[in-house]
Amino acid sequence: MPDFAKPDFDFTFDANIERQRLRTWRDTEPGRAVPNRQVGRMVLGSWNIANLGSSQIRTDADIAVLSEIFTWFDLTAVQEVRGDMRDILRILEQLPTSFRLITSDIAGNNERMCYIYDSDRV
Repeated sequence: MPDFAKPDFDFTFDANIERQRLRTWRDTEPGRAVPNRQVGRMVLGSWNIANLGSSQIRTDADIAVLSEIFTWFDLTAVQEVRGDMRDILRILEQLPTSFRLITSDIAGNNERMCYIYDSDRV
C-alpha cells in the first residue's frame, strides 16, 4: 500500500501537553475509558499506525505521544509496520524497560505485524 501523503501544513505540538491531554481523556471521558492495568486482567490493544516505518520518519514528539498510549496496554498488536524498523524501535526505547517487541517477517506490501508487550505482565 502506498504511503499516505504528508500533510501540506506544519503541525508542531508539545508532547508533554498532549500526553497530559490523553491521560485526562482516558480517565474522564464517559464511555471512552481504557481499563486500568491490574492483576487478574489483561488489557489488549490493536493499532494500525499509518505509515509507521515508511520513509516519513516521525518526530520525537510523535514518538513520545505514541509511546504514552502503549503504556496503557499489557499487549498491543500493531498492524502494517513497514520495512524500516526505526520508528517502532524508537517507541520501544521510550517505554519502561519491561516492554518487549516481537515482529513477524515482512509480508505483502513490505509490511509486518508487531507486538509490543509488558514482559512483567505477559
